[in-house]
Amino acid sequence: GDAAVRASIYARIGEVKRGQGKPREAELNFEKALGVDAKHRGALDALVELATEAKETRRAIEWRRKRLRAVDGPDERVAELLAIARIHSEEPGDPRAAAEALEEAHVVDPRDRVVFDALRAAYEKLHRWPRVVEVLAELADLTDDPTERGALRFAAADVALGRIRDEERGLGLLDRALDDDPTHDRALNALVAVRTSRGEWDALDAAYTRLVDRFARLGDVERAWDTCRKLGALRRDKTRNGPGAIEAFTGAVSCKPGDVDSRAMLADLHLARGDEGQAVVEFERISQHSPLRASTYA
Repeated sequence: GDAAVRASIYARIGEVKRGQGKPREAELNFEKALGVDAKHRGALDALVELATEAKETRRAIEWRRKRLRAVDGPDERVAELLAIARIHSEEPGDPRAAAEALEEAHVVDPRDRVVFDALRAAYEKLHRWPRVVEVLAELADLTDDPTERGALRFAAADVALGRIRDEERGLGLLDRALDDDPTHDRALNALVAVRTSRGEWDALDAAYTRLVDRFARLGDVERAWDTCRKLGALRRDKTRNGPGAIEAFTGAVSCKPGDVDSRAMLADLHLARGDEGQAVVEFERISQHSPLRASTYA
């Protein structure tokens, strides 16, 4: 008369039948156990295993769904939903159903990295590129490591720019990627390429200026020097900002006093403004660093 005992006996009979190589009789007894106790864990586990061994995909998913209703902890629920998604994604596969199971898992635990990675793969398989961008951006917001955060935002920007042609969103993600990790050269190259194609020189100027400040705080002399040179060339050739270009090239030579090319450009800028005295100072410094440079004496 005790329901728990009766369910346990049915489950034990199922184990015996399974051991005898009688899977259908075993399944019948496990189902009887569930008829008495719908959350009998041993019976649910066994039915999932039997369906999996028999390669009965649909039944395996059905039993996993029933086991999902029987568990309470978020870790167990996420693990079950990941298993369901994995079954759906196998041949012949139902990627939509797999994505739905993963979305359920994401609701259970919004910070689970395994679920994020699986969701990204599922959306890529379905060519749901806007959702790929959202998943990567959301994961970046949850990541503490700034280098990894920058990499994730760059990956999201790459999809936004390359797949859905959303330049505004892509540029925003690239800016944030460089805020997180100013040393992410691929993000900078992508930002420069898009801003250049759009002729957005002021925005590019602002990006370079922020990077120079960050590199200065980080003590990254090499990148600070390179960015100052790029900023100087931008201001000289595109925005026609002579004083700003002088400021940028001055920053470059302060990083590398022996950079005679930047000093030569700085001298030319002084000449263009009519400041021959300062130009001469720069030419004299060039002659000290590179005494065989004939153009300096000319």
